[in-house]
This record gives sequence, C-alpha cells and structure tokens, in this order.
Amino acid sequence: MTTIIELALYFMAALAVCCWVGYAPTRALLQGPLAAYRVALSPVLGLATIIILSSWLNSTFLPMVVATPVILGLATAANVTLVLRTRTAGIVPGRGDAAVFGLLVVSYALGVAPLVHAGSTAFVGQQWDLEIYLPLTEYLKQYAVGAMVPGPPNPLLVEINGPAVRGGSG
Repeated sequence: MTTIIELALYFMAALAVCCWVGYAPTRALLQGPLAAYRVALSPVLGLATIIILSSWLNSTFLPMVVATPVILGLATAANVTLVLRTRTAGIVPGRGDAAVFGLLVVSYALGVAPLVHAGSTAFVGQQWDLEIYLPLTEYLKQYAVGAMVPGPPNPLLVEINGPAVRGGSG
C-alpha cells in the first residue's frame, strides 16, 4: 500500500509542477479555437518546457539541483506577469477535459502497475547502475586512471565488456 501512496503522491506532484510550468506557454501559444485545449495541453507543454529548460540549464550553466528552483522561479514570474497583463486566470476546464484527465490517470496507473506489483518505486528489472556502474565509480575514486592503475584488477571489467551489458557490440 505504501508504494501506491508514494506513486500517487509523485503523480500529483509531477502533474502540479507540469501544469504550473505549462500555464504561461499554454496561455501564450493556444489562442483562438485552440484555447479550448488549454487544460488538456497544459501539463504536456509544461513537461516539454521543463525538458528544454533543464537540458539547456544543466548542460551549460547549472547543476540540476540549482536548475530546478530556477525553472520554477521563471515559471512563477511568467505566470504572474501573464495574469497581471490579462487580468484573468484564463484556463477553465471544459467537458472533454474530464475524459483527458481520466485517460491520464489510467495510463499512469498502467505504467506504474509493475512497480506496485514489485512493491518498489525503483526501476523494474536489472539495476545496471547499482550493480556495475556504482562499484566501478567507487573503484575509480580510489585509483586514479592516468597511467597503469595501481590497484588490483577490477573484476567488473569482464562484466562490463560482456554481451549482457554491451549487447554483443564487443
């Protein structure tokens, strides 16, 4: 039951953040006859905005820990500016929005069903990051690789170069 609650809370938080970040782009981009789709497309445009901004900020300026509050701050400033300029909240749910929300919840529930069944919020399946890359990182933290490695041979090299990890690419 705890897994279900954690996943439901994650869903609500992610949906709220995507809607918050997507509010200004939705209001700015969907005008005229497209305005009827603002509620349905607000989380989608918010997610797209988050992906673009976080990719740009994280690759050029800031670590993601700092970029996240920057993105939320920019979204807040854009939302407040837009509401003050237009003097309306502007996004009112319509009849079709309940169906879209229902599809959103059903698709999310289907996507996380394997996690609920496994009783975990981690990835289902082999955890390569934990099984291979984390020990490799610990090994490299202890022994600098500038020339010959002064430490003992890494037993993970056989696994890393094996077909299970590399997919047979050699």
